[in-house]
Amino acid sequence: VAVLLADTGIDRTLIPLLARARFIGVMLDTFDKAAGSLPDVVSGAELEAFVRSARADRLAVGLAGSLRTGHIAALMAHDPDILGFRGALCERGARTRTVSPQAVMAVRQAIDLAAAEHRPAAQ
Repeated sequence: VAVLLADTGIDRTLIPLLARARFIGVMLDTFDKAAGSLPDVVSGAELEAFVRSARADRLAVGLAGSLRTGHIAALMAHDPDILGFRGALCERGARTRTVSPQAVMAVRQAIDLAAAEHRPAAQ
């Protein structure tokens, strides 16, 4: 999986190149964690365009970048294959601390809730 950094803009022209190079997916992340989370750096429209571009080239899509549980529902609306977390899984939300089982469960529950809300209704 290739990782593109969103801090200075998303170069979507790289996505077809990644597909031709036989990458199986592309992850959008942030470099400067102090600048904020991915949703602070990239608009919802830009995220949607990124996901659409990756899907058009049949790549799995990942979103990461200082994500917190509060970001999950909005990001799940873009239907990513992967959400990447580090700090949100750690003690006190600090990415340099050890992983907290309680934080892991909170993130998992938020993902499950958001997935259930975005699941199409049975017909």
